[in-house]
Amino acid sequence: MWTIRLGSSAEKELKKIRKSPKFNLFEKVIHVLERSDDPRRLGVFKKGNLRCLSYEVTASFRILDDIDYANRLIIIRGIGTHKQVYGKD
Repeated sequence: MWTIRLGSSAEKELKKIRKSPKFNLFEKVIHVLERSDDPRRLGVFKKGNLRCLSYEVTASFRILDDIDYANRLIIIRGIGTHKQVYGKD
């Protein structure tokens, strides 16, 4: 089992989506990540400035995270649309 921690920007975005249907999708993905053997296999590694894993929840909704294997910790860095998490179209 993995521990999930939200980064500051992810916390702000989560507050915005808490009452939308996307929140349920976010919760489902978090549960899958928590229970996975290796969360790295579920996402796609993004090179460049981000250097993190990306999970496509829907066609436009993404979750970005870092994984600390030593402490079995998943740090959610970003939640939102493609434009919100990557800062571009």
